[in-house]
Amino acid sequence: MGKKLGVIGYGWMGQLLGRVAAEHPGVDLVSIADPAGYVERSAIGTRLFRSPDELGARLYPDYNEMFSKETLDAVIIATPEPLHLNPVIKAVDVGCHVFLEKPIARTLEEADRIISACKQAKRKLMIGYLLRFEPAYIAIRRAIEAEQIGTFKVAYARRNGTIDEARRLGGRTSVTNYIAVHDIDQILSYNPEVPVTSVYARAVRGRVQEELGTWDFSWMMFEFGDGSLGVVETGWGLPENAWGD
Repeated sequence: MGKKLGVIGYGWMGQLLGRVAAEHPGVDLVSIADPAGYVERSAIGTRLFRSPDELGARLYPDYNEMFSKETLDAVIIATPEPLHLNPVIKAVDVGCHVFLEKPIARTLEEADRIISACKQAKRKLMIGYLLRFEPAYIAIRRAIEAEQIGTFKVAYARRNGTIDEARRLGGRTSVTNYIAVHDIDQILSYNPEVPVTSVYARAVRGRVQEELGTWDFSWMMFEFGDGSLGVVETGWGLPENAWGD
């Protein structure tokens, strides 16, 4: 019998993480809380979606009911970032370790409260930065650590998509919180012992802003204490027929 796991939030990412967890030999996926009602709206049998029944998990309409009826070792929280704080606090209060989808929170205050709650409860918290486990990114990080390619001075990351991706998310998040956080996390991992001392960031607002209320593109540059730089360009304002890059 594996560790007992629950999932909170069963949208696109919750479905993916739930399916992967159910396939892991060390995990017993026992419950799914679906407060947004994605189970009723999803097509059973699609490439990604698996119903709670198919995964052998019990379905609950909210996480409070799930925690009142289940004894869990850990939870995956895959709700939108505005809805991260309260589920984390509840989860660690009942003794669960937490895997939390990125980004950790909308604001620094909420992030600090999440970290503080996990520390006080002595529960583990992991943020879902999946690029840390991509072979190509691992190879880059190891090469930097071994000084095979010299000393870290500048990293530049670019990730631009089309407006269709922004539409799929319906304005619920920004391109910075949804995409750029991956590249920020990677660049920070390339120079982990040196703190960031300054950040400069700008956003461009156009078609995405008019339609969905969030900016089209963002650029940011952060400087480390040793003078090295990280630059991140991210957007989802490209036309529908563009490939993206």
